[in-house]
Amino acid sequence: MNNRVFVIAVLSALCLTMILAVPTNSLVGYYDPWLDYDDNGNIDMKDVAASARAFGSLGDPTKNVNVTNWPTSSQVTVWWDEPLRLGLSLWSGSYYSHGFTRVHILAEVEDLTGDESMELFVIGRIYRPSGSGSHRIIAYSMIFTATSGTKDTTIFVPGETFEFEIFAGPTTEGDVYLSFYLTWA
Repeated sequence: MNNRVFVIAVLSALCLTMILAVPTNSLVGYYDPWLDYDDNGNIDMKDVAASARAFGSLGDPTKNVNVTNWPTSSQVTVWWDEPLRLGLSLWSGSYYSHGFTRVHILAEVEDLTGDESMELFVIGRIYRPSGSGSHRIIAYSMIFTATSGTKDTTIFVPGETFEFEIFAGPTTEGDVYLSFYLTWA
């Protein structure tokens, strides 16, 4: 009987030693900061107790979250008092829109008379998955006339990169102003 008690005591001591010797982070799952209520980097009994006290309560499930890495955008002037004459077109450079969802465009054409008109195209670039080039697509267009020379609009970004083209009719002359800025909402 004493041997039996001795073996149980030794096995109990060995089990306790094994439990205490194993690092605690290998006994648990991954760290979830939403479960760390006191934000101390350790999910412990204080967090479990806070959860137990709140068990069964009701309320608004939204949390205040501060996002600090929003992309920033400033106004970009594409053309300022740029002359466009008789059947020609102007092309902008390419603009990168990663991280943004909308482009706000302000455009104006001055000195149009009679039935003269110009058409502005917002062109998106869609890249092939293989990386071997891209397709240009017209995402938006607007027409300027003598009575409607100023336009402002907001559209979804037309692609990872985009550009502008404005075309003057064969008998049209005018001066072009265009600027834009990007936003995420």
